[in-house]
Amino acid sequence: LYNNGVLKITGSGAMTDFEAGKAPWYKYKAEIVTVEIGKDITSIGAYGFYGCEALKTVTFAEGSSLKTINKSAFGLTGIETITIPASVESLADYALFNNASLKTVLFEDGSKLTTIGRYAFRNDKALESVYIPNGVTSIDTGAFSGCSNVELSVADGSYALEYAIG
Repeated sequence: LYNNGVLKITGSGAMTDFEAGKAPWYKYKAEIVTVEIGKDITSIGAYGFYGCEALKTVTFAEGSSLKTINKSAFGLTGIETITIPASVESLADYALFNNASLKTVLFEDGSKLTTIGRYAFRNDKALESVYIPNGVTSIDTGAFSGCSNVELSVADGSYALEYAIG
């Protein structure tokens, strides 16, 4: 963790999955304002940044290899906007839940996302707009429950069309 509140995740492969409050940087949660994910990280570990309420910004290196954002990885943070890399295929259960400040979720062009897990965005009360990528073939129970102001948009003929208007 740098003095300016930036936490850089480097290396290659999958991050370790943690239990809530057990990530090695958790004791610095009040100081982490930005997380930078390196291009060779393939998975954000369960509960990786859970409870980091000062966290406002998450960036992913250009050419990201990220495939999965695991359970509760970004739950209970202060993230306002997040752009999910095109390489991500799965948002696990509770991946981005209970983020009071999260207004916008964007997916890079060419998104490979196929799965939005159970309660992935639950209680993100400030969430206003999400365009669900065309390749999504599974949106689990309650993915957007508690998001009373969200407007979902999808491509005509996509799997998500029925979900968005249902």
